[in-house]
Amino acid sequence: MTTISESATGVDPRQDAIEDVERQLVRMMSDGKRRFRELATQVHPDLHAPSLAVLTHLVREGQQPQSALTSVLHADKGQISRTVSQLVELGLVVREPDPADRRAMIVAATDHARQRIAEVGWPQRRMLHDRLGEWQLDDVRELAELLRRLNENKDSS
Repeated sequence: MTTISESATGVDPRQDAIEDVERQLVRMMSDGKRRFRELATQVHPDLHAPSLAVLTHLVREGQQPQSALTSVLHADKGQISRTVSQLVELGLVVREPDPADRRAMIVAATDHARQRIAEVGWPQRRMLHDRLGEWQLDDVRELAELLRRLNENKDSS
């Protein structure tokens, strides 16, 4: 059913709202990618942004089988293997055989990596806390819930 405002303007309000969400997400992702690249070089001058994603995951979640990183980070085995090798070369992770399965490898962030992430990651977290700190608590919770719903539905289409 077409509403009066739709027929008069030719604009579907739902479509317009979805496009506005898209514009805001693109802007947020673009800014985030830029900040992520900057953060990677602050952790280590030779660190690439995709490697930072693996490193921050290991810092947050602790040691993991290398194979688990492929599913958690939605990457292929070769990409994760190359990324982990770079992180080992930079002294940011260690990779050891899994005692339970000597064919598998366990990957863990080094103390140095945890320290660097803590040092350079603070401005990013601080910015988010500052921006959302001005919002009403219910609004922050609603944003978290809406983002959760959006993320949970990502594989349904």
